[in-house]
Amino acid sequence: LEGAEKSLTIQNIVVEGNSFLNTEDIIQASELSIGQTVTDYTVSFAENKIERLGIFNKITVLFIEENQTIRINLEENTIVTEVIVEGNTIYTQSFIDEFFVSKPNEPVNLKHIRTDLQFIENNYEQDGYFEAKVFNIIRPEIENGPLIFKIAEGIIDDIEITGNVKTQAYVILREIDIRPGDILNKNDLQKNLRKVFNLNYFDNITPDIIPGNTPNHYTLKL
Repeated sequence: LEGAEKSLTIQNIVVEGNSFLNTEDIIQASELSIGQTVTDYTVSFAENKIERLGIFNKITVLFIEENQTIRINLEENTIVTEVIVEGNTIYTQSFIDEFFVSKPNEPVNLKHIRTDLQFIENNYEQDGYFEAKVFNIIRPEIENGPLIFKIAEGIIDDIEITGNVKTQAYVILREIDIRPGDILNKNDLQKNLRKVFNLNYFDNITPDIIPGNTPNHYTLKL
């Protein structure tokens, strides 16, 4: 911004390219105001503040010295037609719809995506699903389309018993209610280990989670 040392001030603010958010909200987010002194930092700061809204893939803030006007040119992200969570078996769709901030019929919002990612991973962790993760997020980039969160919950493919010399494996397995196809959960695992230990046959029981041939699938080895 040449001539910033002249203490140029904003006399007008023009916003173009916005359809989802109204002009007043964008100006408020930019923290620009009529009468404000303009510097290079002012323009850069405004771009950063608008970027934090999360719904624009292109933002240009220019100061036109001739008429002392700020021009904010925007290009919104594509529209989300549907929010889909794939791989989830633990939480109901109504639960996800209630608490997700990403919504259909709104532009892709990177801020909301980060919030939803943290929300769902925190819920899995708090509920004991220690191997569950969001491993991919697919968002529409060129045309309007679905926003897809792909989840791997951590499936048990097999259960192996080792170190049991005197006690047969079926005696141990009948004490636990974890089965292949279940999702790894530390609360369930601890409860079942206590049941086996209460047989008083063993000095120690150590669980080992071994990655399987399929990503995010595991063998539970006791």
